[in-house]
Amino acid sequence: MPKKSSKNYCRICKEKKLSSLYQSGGYKILKCLNCGFGVLDPEPKINQLHNIYQEGYHDYLTDEDFKADAQKKLRFVKQFMTQDTSLLDFGCGLGHFLALAEPFCKTVIGFDISRLAAKKAKEKYNLFVKTGTASKKSFPKNSFEIITSFDVIEHIPDFKKTLNNFYHWLKPGGYLFMTTPSLNSWDARLLGKKWYGFTRIPDHVIYFTPGSIKRTLKDTGYKVKKITTWGFVRRLEYLVGQYEKLSSLQFLLKKLNLGKIKIYLPMTDMMVVAYK
Repeated sequence: MPKKSSKNYCRICKEKKLSSLYQSGGYKILKCLNCGFGVLDPEPKINQLHNIYQEGYHDYLTDEDFKADAQKKLRFVKQFMTQDTSLLDFGCGLGHFLALAEPFCKTVIGFDISRLAAKKAKEKYNLFVKTGTASKKSFPKNSFEIITSFDVIEHIPDFKKTLNNFYHWLKPGGYLFMTTPSLNSWDARLLGKKWYGFTRIPDHVIYFTPGSIKRTLKDTGYKVKKITTWGFVRRLEYLVGQYEKLSSLQFLLKKLNLGKIKIYLPMTDMMVVAYK
């Protein structure tokens, strides 16, 4: 069972006016009426969160889908890279982005809470991946020109501590890149309670808007360069397979050899770029 929450105010702006946005399985998402920040209530126990990221967690996508997403992220981040760049991918998962970024950097390091994911990233791509509980001491101060953390911050209850860690590890002028679902995304507004972001309870514990993430980063000392709409890349056969009403198209896609076509959908997420 989730533990009882003692939070009755927004963790970003301290506003006490919180509204219930969504409820499922004994959990609800509370949204601040002032800054838009959302939080899962009650907060899951830490051992519950650790148990989520085990065997099978990454099986919802194929390697091809993960690589397609990673390639798009690399194209975005690569403009900030040089051959002298030291890069940390925090929450690196199976290592797809890190493996693609390695040829363009001097040093790449991964970090992930899942020892299983870290093991697979090491075995498949020969990457250096640390694991365990992150703290400021995980890496020396001013270690990295770039820190990437894609689809991670929404999983971390103590997100302020994590952002402070990033700030400690970044070199002056270094860049932080994050993707995370936005409660203000066009599909969140359109789909309401059927929005994808609400299907990830209880592993998503934090829900940002552009305004609330910007305020959080500034409070931590960052300068925000850009917050832009982001999405995901998927094969056409994957997208069709997600919707029962479209299942009849799968045979046609296979026959015409169209299933491998990749489509970018600018929905759900935002890309956040900040610097120290």
